[in-house]
Amino acid sequence: MQILLLRLGITTFIIAMFFMANHVGESIAQQIFRIFATIGLFQITAMYYLWRTNARRIQTMIEQKVISDDYDKTQFYRSAALSFAIALGICTILYLPNIIALGWVWILSYSIGFYAVFMTLGKYMKIRIELKELRATAQRMLDDETR
Repeated sequence: MQILLLRLGITTFIIAMFFMANHVGESIAQQIFRIFATIGLFQITAMYYLWRTNARRIQTMIEQKVISDDYDKTQFYRSAALSFAIALGICTILYLPNIIALGWVWILSYSIGFYAVFMTLGKYMKIRIELKELRATAQRMLDDETR
């Protein structure tokens, strides 16, 4: 229940920032809202995809019973590019009400944005827990090998 409330709170905060940026008159506050909302959105999506890639790498090392830090960096570059593209798409959807001032565009845009941010945030929280467990397993494996 706490995780759900946290997800709802963060998602609502990000969507509210976009709403304020799109509907506050031309001022410095509008740009500040837009910057914080964009940074928050990009942070969530980028960290989810990068942590997912790292979790896969650790899982592969555990399955092969090899602890080494030789990894293919192109996977991380691909993850960064993918997260950038997804976050850019979500930001574009959330900037539409600023460009097209129709009621149905606002409702559709904010609904899609809320759903996308809410689902990405859920995956983000899940991968953090999974990554902690994988790191603990890898650490136990490393401790067993050094004995």
